[in-house]
Amino acid sequence: LLKENLTERNFDRILAVIWDCSAQTLENTIYQYIEMKKPPSYFKTLCDVLKVLLTFFYDDKVPHDETLNKMRNLLQLYASDTTDLISKYYWNRIQQQRCLQADEFTHGKVAIRAQLIQEHLRIEILNASQLKPPDIHRGNFARYSQSRRLKAKSNMNITRSQRHLDWVKSKFSSLKLHVQEAQVQIHTANTQGQADPYISVRLVPDARFSDCPKLRTRTVRATLFPLFDEKFDIVLSNAATRLKDSYLLITVKDRGIMGQGIFLGEALLPLQEIQTNSQCDISNLPQLHLPLTRPQDQESDLVMALDSRIYDRQAKEFLKRERRKL
Repeated sequence: LLKENLTERNFDRILAVIWDCSAQTLENTIYQYIEMKKPPSYFKTLCDVLKVLLTFFYDDKVPHDETLNKMRNLLQLYASDTTDLISKYYWNRIQQQRCLQADEFTHGKVAIRAQLIQEHLRIEILNASQLKPPDIHRGNFARYSQSRRLKAKSNMNITRSQRHLDWVKSKFSSLKLHVQEAQVQIHTANTQGQADPYISVRLVPDARFSDCPKLRTRTVRATLFPLFDEKFDIVLSNAATRLKDSYLLITVKDRGIMGQGIFLGEALLPLQEIQTNSQCDISNLPQLHLPLTRPQDQESDLVMALDSRIYDRQAKEFLKRERRKL
């Protein structure tokens, strides 16, 4: 009816106003759902709503609008499965790792070889070099992030018993952090600027490789340039269907005075990039020198999407492990 009674120019103006109102309403709903920590199913529904709106207003001529792209990306992020989000997180870490130049390996590097023969993954851990001893002040950011989360939660309308429970949890976490920092400080003083490093390897995301073990090398005492020369074998059933968006995670830790592992750095290797030459012995393959990195961007949309999944055990356990590395 509008199209029949209006000129084309005025009709386009009316459509633009209706689209702006619809897009603003949808954007407000998205952020409201994010604040309420709604599950992925809600955002999948909003994705469908956005597709219907775009088809109605633009058909196949969707404009390249920055706000629209941000809204679409945010919806896709919060609608994704947890395993896919974790894969994206590791992919971002890979990009961080690959951007480093040789003189920017501030946490050291590891040298390995890797070979995939059908459903058999062989890994040779050669050495690590230029490791950085533990820093007792690294836990401050974790404490700061936790205090921010507790403060934000305290502003919500919660019961007195919940506030009391949060207070107890915060005090326990604070005590735990102080004990950990004291252990690291004593250990650092005893090793005199050295470390007792070891390396662990596992396949990630964990949910995709629950049948694959986590492996580790022996501990090498009092050095920042440890030599390992150890080989590991992992049986990877249905390998062809599990390589995409999957990674080999190589973690370097320092063995503390109580036997705990103190995180020094980690490197990632995409499984799709591993050599598949079955005619060559792994000892003849070229060495891979991978820089060690630490998690940095804990305020990204991806991390916030994982943090919003309060009833998702996989997301909670993953973020808990990552925050221990800070």
